Amino acid sequence: MSIPPLAATTTAAALATRLRQEIDQGRWQAGELLRQEQLASEFGVSR
Repeated sequence: MSIPPLAATTTAAALATRLRQEIDQGRWQAGELLRQEQLASEFGVSR
């Protein structure tokens, strides 16, 4: 029995994926500014 390897995901990569998903879902309007400070606070990460 072998264990499949875990995918190594950095915090930055995970956050980028989540941002793409939320943009695709229409969370933000076209042209809307995404402020680093606001995103960092919302996602619980440093900028």
